[in-house]
Amino acid sequence: MKIAFRADASIEIGTGHVMRCLTLAEALRDQGAECQFICGSQDGNMLQTIRDRGFRASSVEAFMNWKSDAEQTQAVLAGSVVNWVVVDHYGLDAYWEQALKAHCRKLMVIDDLADRPHDCDLLLDQNLGRTKNDYERLVPQACQLLIGPEYALLRPEFSAWRDYSLKRRATNPQFKHLLISMGGTDYPNSTSQILEALKKSLLPIDCRITVVMGMSSPWIRQVTDLAKTMPWTTDVRVNVSNMAELMANSDLAIGAAGSTSWERCCLGLPSLIVILAENQKSGAAHLVQSGVAILLEPAADIAKTLSEAITATSNLQMLQHMSKAASQMACGQGKARITDQFYNSKIREMEYSDLEVVLAWRNHPKIRACMHSQHEISFSEHENWYAHARQNPEKHLLIFECNGEALGFVNFTETTTHGDADWGFYVSPFAPKGSGKRLGHAALQYAFTTLKLKRIRGEVLRNNLVSQRFHKMLGFGLEAPTKKNDISFSLTKQEYAQ
Repeated sequence: MKIAFRADASIEIGTGHVMRCLTLAEALRDQGAECQFICGSQDGNMLQTIRDRGFRASSVEAFMNWKSDAEQTQAVLAGSVVNWVVVDHYGLDAYWEQALKAHCRKLMVIDDLADRPHDCDLLLDQNLGRTKNDYERLVPQACQLLIGPEYALLRPEFSAWRDYSLKRRATNPQFKHLLISMGGTDYPNSTSQILEALKKSLLPIDCRITVVMGMSSPWIRQVTDLAKTMPWTTDVRVNVSNMAELMANSDLAIGAAGSTSWERCCLGLPSLIVILAENQKSGAAHLVQSGVAILLEPAADIAKTLSEAITATSNLQMLQHMSKAASQMACGQGKARITDQFYNSKIREMEYSDLEVVLAWRNHPKIRACMHSQHEISFSEHENWYAHARQNPEKHLLIFECNGEALGFVNFTETTTHGDADWGFYVSPFAPKGSGKRLGHAALQYAFTTLKLKRIRGEVLRNNLVSQRFHKMLGFGLEAPTKKNDISFSLTKQEYAQ
């Protein structure tokens, strides 16, 4: 699968558009896709960063209008038709998208504004408070809408640090580490304003401050000099690669009210937020209303509200309340929910005509080695199993497909009348890279929405480390095993939704 991204970064607009596209591109590459970027060459562009991440990046002139941009993008894609074009750009709309239709089979838009028409197959708006109704008259009727922070594009390290971060805040709330991160460029130099304002606040005497800045920020030297004058130990870090770890070990953050809000939410990190762009106003209002953050306004004079906010968050119960509210906003699974759309993944009921291919998968040595019963099954035995299972309303035999091709088998067996079920699954030994992740998310979505199940249990052999990691990746937690040589996992509908 070939995918082209059109997104810009600059000193003025920041790095957010490119960064979230990079997150999606890396997830798609992990599943075997070939991704390229097309970006404007204005100051503050991220072309080299994109190349350093291993992607091909082509430059076009700094954005002037949709028509010239479409012509330059067409020139980059000349002679080829990609499977998808993904565009994340406030200056482009349905006119540009229609001009690119000849160069792609499908088109996705990433937006935050809901202020202009689009001609696309898929649209993502990950902002809190946004609804499908906001786009109803702006997109074709057949367009698939992915709306809300449950689709937030977060790098995998945020999911990896989530459990540690949430447990630390629940068991040992404290206010000893303040994180300041105002985005990749921080064009208005909000970081310096915040540091100056903090000098007048009542931060705990033993608090330490970490400031994170992007390489393209023009204020690095000024902020570094200012940090030396702070009453608290203040460490300035540039272009970090461990942002999730820094957030997980921070007790409070001051940051922009943009896409990094979802990173903080995933880790349950309480926040004081600053609106740095018009498109952040609506999301900021909903974050405050939900008890996730405290708004520092006006942005031009942060000192007026910062001191009061620091005093309020010195109350550890207040920090715990904000942390819990934040953790319910985003869980880190949004990326997987989005990538499923690119492959047209779906779950359907198994049919008699599927018996031969499912048996071939089941008898493959790699799959048999992970089963409790590892003998090679005959077709007659397989056929009898299928006939008996079809007569049992508590058993659901399912096939996982991508783009119309069967790639895996899933089995749910209801164990109680309260919505509990055991599951089993296997992917074709010849399935493309990433098929297992897509199967997992598609199956759980089917279980909790179509089958109306409430809780899924899985039993994994102790020596099957791949399946153990797979369950943890999907969000399953450990529970007491029912078999001696097994490890048991479970996942509730509520846990998966978060």
